[in-house]
Amino acid sequence: MRTVAETRGARHCEGMFQDALNRSTVYFLPGRDIALRCPGKTRDGRRSATSLPSPLEFTDRVEGEAFQERQRAAALQDASRGPVAEQSALVPPRREGAAGLCRFSPGRLLPWANFTRAFLAAVILLLTGIHSDAGPKDESQIPTTNKWPIYVLESEATWQLNPPQGERFDASGLAFDKDGSLLTVNDRGAGAYRIVLKTKKDSADLVRIPDCFTDIQLAPFAAEKVGRYDCEGITLDERGRILICEEANRWILRWDPATKKVDRFPIDWSPLQRYFSEDRNSSFEGIAFTPEALFVANERHHGRIIAVDLKTRKVTDDFTVHPSTNHKGDVHYSDLSWFDGFLYALLRENRVLVKIDPHSHAIVAEYNFYKMEQQPSVAYLTEYPTSTFEGVAVDKDYFWFVTDNNGLPRRKFPKDTRPTLFKCRRPDIKSQSRAE
Repeated sequence: MRTVAETRGARHCEGMFQDALNRSTVYFLPGRDIALRCPGKTRDGRRSATSLPSPLEFTDRVEGEAFQERQRAAALQDASRGPVAEQSALVPPRREGAAGLCRFSPGRLLPWANFTRAFLAAVILLLTGIHSDAGPKDESQIPTTNKWPIYVLESEATWQLNPPQGERFDASGLAFDKDGSLLTVNDRGAGAYRIVLKTKKDSADLVRIPDCFTDIQLAPFAAEKVGRYDCEGITLDERGRILICEEANRWILRWDPATKKVDRFPIDWSPLQRYFSEDRNSSFEGIAFTPEALFVANERHHGRIIAVDLKTRKVTDDFTVHPSTNHKGDVHYSDLSWFDGFLYALLRENRVLVKIDPHSHAIVAEYNFYKMEQQPSVAYLTEYPTSTFEGVAVDKDYFWFVTDNNGLPRRKFPKDTRPTLFKCRRPDIKSQSRAE
């Protein structure tokens, strides 16, 4: 997969900067966000890049498994020589001062390809007011001019998730079962998995739920299926039935534990065709059951939150929200969760979780997890300059996140490709308690 900025004729790049953009040195994205790409060399001679700080869009997969194998090999090689070279990351802008502030890594900015490219970069920096002091502050709540509070999340505990038979597991989506245990899906096939937490352990087991989304149960849909099952989101209804959203075909599938049968919701998506991309990897990425409606997240091109009436199976609403770090661009949704009358949306490119009033579509609070995700013990090598978080579940005290690290290892542990489960105490609840 490559960024829009890496595609010649990048659609997000405009005007006088077009030629420079196509030479892959400096990239200008619309709105207030700026992304910089500075070619350089790592110790093994591979090209590297630093992308700062905007939510980049991705258009197509161009290297796939071969790219990931090179990443793993490079990580092992770097580990034998010393600390792994720091990977690209998105840095959230500060809340005060100019929008779109960046943190620069001097060692990654040089060498420039030539003086002209350096000059163009300097012009853009001067025009946009970018400077180097950025990143979330240490306080749990960041001062902001927005109409909602912004918090910085910290992990209280993490677990490495042990996949069945040690297979690659790209966790995507997270939900609570009726007994309080966590469920997730693997976007590499159909099925639902229970996360079995161990007492006083730093790992947990992924156990597939038996007789759930089996090949026999899915056989009635085989003739219409395009490619493999790409399951990206999971939720449960009031009767404990498991619903998943399948990305490649834009399907909503439901498994009933009582009958052991799977049915597919016949939803008319035609009112939303203008938001749907032909890219089958830019489709449904999150799902949340509520007493009022079923919410589905269209990931990108164009990112939308869709409400479906469960009785009529018709679309009743659709909208998007813009966090503090993205006021104009296409917002990318990675998962949805519902708790206590509010919808929570995971925005991977912005590295935030937002709390949404489903009636007014207004953001009520924002939770930044950039700092938490970059802790040395949990930071992953990445293909793309985005977060690895692809699942979220919410309860009264905690936020839970799970990673889809695309089979890549953590920087500190280059042989360990297991996904990570994060448990974060809710800072908004803590703040309310102090205020009382």
